[in-house]
Amino acid sequence: MAYFNPLTTQDAAISNGASLSAAVELTEGQLVALLMPAAWTAAAVSFDVSYDGSTYAPLYNANGEVKVASTHISTSERRVLALDPVDFLGAKYVKVRSGLNGAAVNQGGARTVTLLIRGV
Repeated sequence: MAYFNPLTTQDAAISNGASLSAAVELTEGQLVALLMPAAWTAAAVSFDVSYDGSTYAPLYNANGEVKVASTHISTSERRVLALDPVDFLGAKYVKVRSGLNGAAVNQGGARTVTLLIRGV
C-alpha cells in the first residue's frame, strides 16, 4: 500500500563528549519518532527548536519539557521512540539533546539519532 505522505529520515549527530546535536531542518514534514542508536550513555532525550535556524530555545508544551524519559531508552539496543508531532508544529529546525534542559548529559562516544519524519 502506498502512502501519500512518505516517511523520510535525517540524522542528528552528537559528538563524543557533547550533549547537543547539530541542527536538522525539518523541510520534509513533521517529526514523528526517533531511532536511537544501540549505544547510548544513559540519559533522557529533549530538544531545542528554532523557527529561523539561528534562535534556539528548549521545547516545552503545556505539560512541561518535551522529553523521552531515560527509562524508555536502552543503552544497549536500538529502539524507535514515538513522538507527538503536534509538539513540533512550530519548529523548522530541531537539535536533539542528551539529557534535559539544565541537566544535559555528555555522550561517551559519537552518537547518531535518526529522526523519522512523516511528509505532510
